[in-house]
Amino acid sequence: AGRHVFQEGELYLTSATGSRFGYVLLANVGGFYDGHRTAVDFTPTWSLSPHLTVGGEYQLTRLSFPSRHQRLNADLARLSLRAAYDTRLSLEAFLQYNHAARLGVSNVRLRYQFTEGTDLYVVYNDQLNTDRTRLMPQGPELPFSQRRTLLVKYSRTFTL
Repeated sequence: AGRHVFQEGELYLTSATGSRFGYVLLANVGGFYDGHRTAVDFTPTWSLSPHLTVGGEYQLTRLSFPSRHQRLNADLARLSLRAAYDTRLSLEAFLQYNHAARLGVSNVRLRYQFTEGTDLYVVYNDQLNTDRTRLMPQGPELPFSQRRTLLVKYSRTFTL
């Protein structure tokens, strides 16, 4: 509650659109409530062919609160893959690692379009604990897979 005012500086760089290799770089430095924040976000994308694109992202975040003698490194790493055999069959995969939470997350989606307006999706999600003992000795050892889902969805559009 209350009003919080702080200043920050920002740098934003991006590549030309339409190139085979693209990137976005964003950097922020400044205040953050009663502390300081430094954040750098780098997102490269590489179009290997019209059918395959690989992307990544790294978010580096440093928070410090000198008056409380506290620091936090909250980094995220992401990897994405998009593949399409043609306009009817495609696969997308997304992986993420959260350094502060020590969690890995994956999402894989397969899409097949039978005809216009009729699609089949198969989606797999998983959340993995990379540090299973982080709650010990107070808590139990965590399972390797925190949450796992397999979803099959059939979609059909009706026109009247």
